[in-house]
Amino acid sequence: MEIDADYFLQIPTRCVAISRRTIYTATWQATWTCTIPASLKAHPQYSTGNRKVLGKFKSETGSLAPKKIVGLRAKTYSLSVPEKPTHNKIRVKGVKRSYVNQNVRHQQFVQILSTLTGTTSKFRTFRSKRHTVATVEVTKICLNAFDDKRYILSDGMRTLAYGHKDIAAAAATAVVVAE
Repeated sequence: MEIDADYFLQIPTRCVAISRRTIYTATWQATWTCTIPASLKAHPQYSTGNRKVLGKFKSETGSLAPKKIVGLRAKTYSLSVPEKPTHNKIRVKGVKRSYVNQNVRHQQFVQILSTLTGTTSKFRTFRSKRHTVATVEVTKICLNAFDDKRYILSDGMRTLAYGHKDIAAAAATAVVVAE
């Protein structure tokens, strides 16, 4: 889903989109959960106490807020910062970062989301097999709009985790609507 948000935070298990102009005063009031970027040293709640502490909210784009966010699956997302394109963040799980930096763009995320297709990546990497290191060419799924960890409801926007108690009811209503 593409989100126009003023700010984006990520925790390993979920993403939170916040649409507010005063993000730092609204979110960082509970400084025990967040880290204020070093670029905002003048902020009244700036502290170095939470720097590099695991489990704390951190800004992936510094003090600049991303304007477009596309999250395709778990750990596969793109944050677009039009003011400074060097601050764009593109992450694809399981694909080498050098391949992502050279070949994957935010517009591809938008296209994959709208056409519901997928792309593959082909790159070389080092692999060790029986204590022998070799260079291997690997082909992996790069971008894919189908989240294999979530059940997509009939509206195409809302999802439920597999194993959720309401999936059976949602599947039954989807069959009735299709008939």
